[in-house]
Amino acid sequence: MKKIILTLIIFLFIPIVNAEELTELNNYEIKYKFYKEKVDFKYYPKGEYLEGYIEDESNSKYSEYSEWQDNCEVDDNIEIEYKKKYTYKEIKKVGSIKIHNFSGERDQTGIIVYNGNKKINYKDVSLSWKDIYIQLDDYYNPSDLLIYPFFKNNVDFTITMFSDFNFQDLILERRVTRSYFINIVIDSNFYVLPNAYIEKTYDIELEDNFFRSKIREDTKCRYRNILTYRYKIDKEYYDNNYHTNVEGYKKDYDNFKIYYQKDIEYIEVLKTEKEYIKVPEYQYFEIPIYEYIEVPKYEYIEVEKEVPTKIEPIQIIKKEYIKEEITNKNKDYKIYIFIIIILVLLFVIYKLFKKCRTN
Repeated sequence: MKKIILTLIIFLFIPIVNAEELTELNNYEIKYKFYKEKVDFKYYPKGEYLEGYIEDESNSKYSEYSEWQDNCEVDDNIEIEYKKKYTYKEIKKVGSIKIHNFSGERDQTGIIVYNGNKKINYKDVSLSWKDIYIQLDDYYNPSDLLIYPFFKNNVDFTITMFSDFNFQDLILERRVTRSYFINIVIDSNFYVLPNAYIEKTYDIELEDNFFRSKIREDTKCRYRNILTYRYKIDKEYYDNNYHTNVEGYKKDYDNFKIYYQKDIEYIEVLKTEKEYIKVPEYQYFEIPIYEYIEVPKYEYIEVEKEVPTKIEPIQIIKKEYIKEEITNKNKDYKIYIFIIIILVLLFVIYKLFKKCRTN
C-alpha cells in the first residue's frame, strides 16, 4: 500500500506532455512581451482605501487647512487647530464722494483728498456746476480719509460718501458749515446710514471706535488631513508583439509564447515541356511522375501560330521551417489529474483508517 501511495505522489509531479508535441518539437524559442515600469503615485487621506494602490504609512504629509468653522469632527487621521475669532460691525470702504446742496454761489478752486498722508488721484465726473462728483481710484477706509475743499466764498454744503464708484450705495453724510478753508475728517459728526455696516472677523481683538464695534467672540476651528503616500506600478508595453529582447525594456515573465520549428516535406516536381489542355480552376490531373497536385487555372495566350504556352522547368524546395505557437494547454490536464489523485489518496487513507479501527 505504501508503494502505491508513493507511486501516485511521484506521478503527480511528472509534467504532462503531448506525445505528438514531443515527436515534433525539434527546436524551440520562448518570446516575451517587454515593458517599462510606470509609477503612478499620489497622497491620499490616511485610513481611506484607494483601490489598486499600495500605502506607505512611513511617507506622509499634511493637506491644506480647511476654512475656519464652528465645529470640527475629531479623528485620529486629522489635525485640528482652535483659535479665538472676533467679529466686528464695521463701516464699508469709500469709493466715491459727492459735494452738493450749496448754500449760495460758490467759486471752487480745488479739492484735495488724502489717504493718511498720501494724496489720492481721483476723477471729477461732475455733470454741472451745481454739484461736485468725485470718483476715487480705489476703495479706502473712511477712518483714513482727509478732504480739503477750497472755495473763495463762504458757503455751506453737504458731503456724501458712497461705497461704490457709481454714487449708488450711500453710507455717510454730513452738513458742513464752514469758513473759506476747512479740512474734513470722517468722525462722529457724520451720520451713518443703516446699510453702511458689514461684518468682519479678525484673529486679534481690536478697540471699539466710531468705525467699528465688536458684536461677538467665537472659538473657531479648522482641520487638515494626514495624507499617506500611495503608489502603483503599471506596465507600459513596448508593443503587443512577443520578442526575444528589446533594449531598455524589462521582460514580462508572466506574458510569453513558445515557438517551435517543424519540418514540412515537399515533393520535388519537375514539370517538363508538354502540351497542356485547358482545365477548370483547382481540378486535379495527372503529370508525368504520376503524382497529383492542385494547380491553378491555365489560360491560353494568343500567339501568331496559336500554340499554347509551355511551363518552364521549376524546382520546389524540399524542406522549410515554419513557426507555430505552443499554448499552455498542459496546465488544464495537470489540474484535472491533480484533482483525481487527491480524491484517490483520500479514498486510500479512509480505507487504511477503517482497517486500523477494525484491527
